[in-house]
Amino acid sequence: MRQRNVRGFTLVETLIAAGLIAMSALSLVFVFTAARGANDTARRISFATLLAVDKMEHLRALPFDDAALEPSPPEALTADVPDYSDRPAAGYSRRWSITPLASNPAQAVVIEVLVRSQRGSADARLIAVKARKAG
Repeated sequence: MRQRNVRGFTLVETLIAAGLIAMSALSLVFVFTAARGANDTARRISFATLLAVDKMEHLRALPFDDAALEPSPPEALTADVPDYSDRPAAGYSRRWSITPLASNPAQAVVIEVLVRSQRGSADARLIAVKARKAG
């Protein structure tokens, strides 16, 4: 005698459910891996930005006639130039340039700071104008 009202899952239904669960788990692994990479990049960009802000604040705090605010060589942002570059932290290089403002070179300079991560894709660039105080 057979029972016709037996309820349960067939082998095919169980295999389909297991396959769906496996695909969902693999998708979650991919999402977590991508999120981890994005978080790592964001952390490096944030740190590079903090290093750039630190140097920018230092340069803007200097008196206008300080020797550190002398015009920099043209390649100061593309190559490590003494007195216009440093390595503030492991894995980061920082370069800056000082350029007289074209419209008023005696009264203002453009300060540009570039911080690069050696791991790439984590650059920070700040630009500011420092003007002589009126008076």
